[in-house]
Amino acid sequence: MLTSLYYTILEGFINHLETRLKSMFHIKPVFSSIFLTDTKTETYTNAVYEQKVSSSNLCIIVLNEGHLKITDTKQSPYYICKAKLLGQGIPTQDIQVKHLQKVNPFVMNNLALNVYAKMGGIGWTIQNIEKRKEELVIGIGSSMNKEGKRVLGIAQIFHSDGRYLVGDCSPLSTFDNYAENLEKHLYNSLSKAIDQEIVNKKVEFRLVFHLFKSASKFYEIKAVENVIKKFETQNLTFRYAFVHLAYGHNFRLFSNDGINNDTIKVFGKEQQVNATPKGTYIEISKYRSLVHFVQESTIPLEIEVDKRSTFIDLRYLSTQIFWFSHLSHRTFLPSKKTVTILYPSIMSGLLDKLREIDDWDKMRAEKITEKLWFI
Repeated sequence: MLTSLYYTILEGFINHLETRLKSMFHIKPVFSSIFLTDTKTETYTNAVYEQKVSSSNLCIIVLNEGHLKITDTKQSPYYICKAKLLGQGIPTQDIQVKHLQKVNPFVMNNLALNVYAKMGGIGWTIQNIEKRKEELVIGIGSSMNKEGKRVLGIAQIFHSDGRYLVGDCSPLSTFDNYAENLEKHLYNSLSKAIDQEIVNKKVEFRLVFHLFKSASKFYEIKAVENVIKKFETQNLTFRYAFVHLAYGHNFRLFSNDGINNDTIKVFGKEQQVNATPKGTYIEISKYRSLVHFVQESTIPLEIEVDKRSTFIDLRYLSTQIFWFSHLSHRTFLPSKKTVTILYPSIMSGLLDKLREIDDWDKMRAEKITEKLWFI
């Protein structure tokens, strides 16, 4: 959706996007354009109910710089369109007018990747790690709302090969009702994932929880133990691991005492980088390790397996976490965070904004829980 002022540049943009979707992901979607009479918020709001939009699989919203400066969520075309269309089961992708006027290859590649993922496509999976047990990975992330309170993006579920399986929109919560919501969500989501993804349910499988915080006996431990009890009545047996991922620590990694670090060019400028190879693994104890993720930084990711876990294999879990950092469908560059933590954080922050839109609670966003609509 965009105004008729940009009619002449739309065809070129569509050609570029279509070419990338076809060359990179071997799909050729059908585009249908809707031109607005002006850039007013109410004009965008009215357009989301047009027949062309309601029958689409994805809607690309074109915004100008003025739209991005709107601080009131209820007056923002970006949030209004995303909320209203999400309620119809339609994911959205926004793009700024300036990227229509001047095609940037980096932006266009990322845009194509975003569109493909939001339509349910799987751009890639992770390197296979040989194992004898089937496995599901559950990410729990968080964000802060405008009142400064922590909002939790509860449990998104991935297959161990990196495929995104489900991320429910409904159990957004604060710590006041976190344990109760987590238990309910875990049971419902895992029941569905186990039924669809675990081939042999008579054989023991694994659940690996990637946590943004240390596991608490009052929250995560309590919720999982209650879920386990429910699954045991169904003759399902599995082991589980709680893995805490954090950058807030005092460890630093240097190569050769920090001397003779490499120099690379970033956007044409030379920049010193840590020569420590990405993926460097250091085992501190049976339960703790450091993994170097970001070449431009000396701060590694600290990985700690909770001692209450029934599955403890630090090297295996650290390797798994490293490969999950390559799964982000927001950009072709590896993420600084594993997507099991990144995705829930993004979703929780966005949902907290969308809840400000009128009639949000009446909408059925669960229609597209299996798609990466929030990236």
